[in-house]
Amino acid sequence: MNEMTLPSVGSKSRYNPRRQTYNSKSSSVYKPTRSGFLRSFYAVLQRWQSETMFTSSPIKKTSHPSYRALVDNARLVTPLIIEELRKNPSPLVWVLEEAYKIHPYSDSDIGDIEATSKAWVIWAENNGQTLQP
Repeated sequence: MNEMTLPSVGSKSRYNPRRQTYNSKSSSVYKPTRSGFLRSFYAVLQRWQSETMFTSSPIKKTSHPSYRALVDNARLVTPLIIEELRKNPSPLVWVLEEAYKIHPYSDSDIGDIEATSKAWVIWAENNGQTLQP
């Protein structure tokens, strides 16, 4: 099950893992809204950050289920990740590296979260991966 597509809290839906769909008691199909999608992204991000903030192990941070959900959906949420990196350089760069299999920075910047975050922001601007004004 993918955390990014969960129905909103309080809905009376049942997940069917064989079909990967949600069936509501009202027999309507769950259709994510823009605000629901944004809430899901920030909920997954918040969970990852809060549950890994006191660990220095990159292995523990990158094996967290929320990290995996971010990587699996990175191409959908790249503009949101870029906005987060603009505000606060962070290990979110690892999500982009794993999803895109590139690192748009020099080898001398490896391990420097601020420098790698800036490089990803520049990459996103050059590749149309930013939020539209």
